Amino acid sequence: MIFLKVHYQKNIPVVDPLLFEEDDHFLRAFAVKSDHWDYEKERRVLKHSKDGGNGIHKFDPILLQGVILGARIRREDEELVYGWIDRFPTALQLYKATVNKNHYALDIVSN
Repeated sequence: MIFLKVHYQKNIPVVDPLLFEEDDHFLRAFAVKSDHWDYEKERRVLKHSKDGGNGIHKFDPILLQGVILGARIRREDEELVYGWIDRFPTALQLYKATVNKNHYALDIVSN
C-alpha cells in the first residue's frame, strides 16, 4: 500500500508510459491535479492487487476528520449525509462548498 500527497499544479503533467518502471514517475502520474483543487489537500492510497487492491476498503474512522458538501448538493442528499455524520463513531467537521461571487472558484466554509 502506498500513501501519496496530491500535488496541485497549473500545467497538465507529461506522463511517459515508457518511464513507468521508475517508481517516482509512476507515482507522480497518480498524484497530480489542477491547482484549482488545491483547497482539497487530498491524499491518495494506492493498493496493489496482490495486497487486495480492488474494491471497497475500510479504514480506521479516526482518519476521517471532515466532510465537504458540494455547492450543488440536493437537500435530500445533504440530509442523508447529516444522518451518516450523526452515526459516525468519531466527531467530524462539516463544511460546505459555496460558489464565490467574484471568481471562478468555490469557497469552503464551516457549516
